[in-house]
Amino acid sequence: MKNFIVKRLHSLAILTLIALLVGQILGQINWFAELFSHFVPHYTLVFALAAVWARGKIWRGVWAVSLLICLTYLFVLPTHAHHQENAQSWQTVWYNVNLNNADPLGETERILAYQPQIVALAEMDLDNPHWRKLQAALPHGCEHQSASPFALAVWSRQAWQSCAVHFVDGYPYIRAEQAGRVVYALHPPPPINGELAQSRLRYLREIALQIAREQRVLVVGDLNASPFSPVFREFVSAANLVQHTPNWLPTWGLLGLNIDHVLSRENVRVRAMEWGQSDHRGLWVE
Repeated sequence: MKNFIVKRLHSLAILTLIALLVGQILGQINWFAELFSHFVPHYTLVFALAAVWARGKIWRGVWAVSLLICLTYLFVLPTHAHHQENAQSWQTVWYNVNLNNADPLGETERILAYQPQIVALAEMDLDNPHWRKLQAALPHGCEHQSASPFALAVWSRQAWQSCAVHFVDGYPYIRAEQAGRVVYALHPPPPINGELAQSRLRYLREIALQIAREQRVLVVGDLNASPFSPVFREFVSAANLVQHTPNWLPTWGLLGLNIDHVLSRENVRVRAMEWGQSDHRGLWVE
């Protein structure tokens, strides 16, 4: 029985190594290959088991090196923020609440308990009066109302200088400006086929060019891309941003991946909120 398990684990580790290389090397040029780039946390577990159970020093070394590479991906520290001064706290909640959220009233109370100055939401159903209660508590801002996963809102306790919904390939994003600070809320489509993957790529590339021209900026959103994705890394580099959510932090419960992000050029602190009724985890930004 042990021999059977060891052989199967060895085969699984070989397939895992191939998937890791395909995702990282070919993920920039092929949408399907990029899908394999997201699962570094899962690959880490396979390589850890393979390194323990491997027979022979050579294979044990291969899986140990593969494990080290994955651990580096998981726990690498983000680049230091460009601005080190003590800026005014952003006090923002980002939360993809899920279109079919079963307890919007409880979620509203949970969000307000953080006493945020700004709330950015995805997938909220504004036909539900309980989300309207949250909007009433933060009455300034703008939203794109849609009976789809692409509803989007940015609300604040203070008035915005400007707040507008824009679109790339028909998918919304919000730019809101307040006292010299700019907030972007993003939610591109998921890359579940070639057409949607191209729309996500165009969405991120076009918005990255705009963000790069901003001064004080906070970017929040469900980017439908993990930190391990070449597409995500291209966006962060082109927008000249720093990622603040740890690579290892799962924000999407379905596959345990980190696809909700907080990015800026300032030193901000990010805390993961407790899991609520959504399949996504909210993020608290200070």
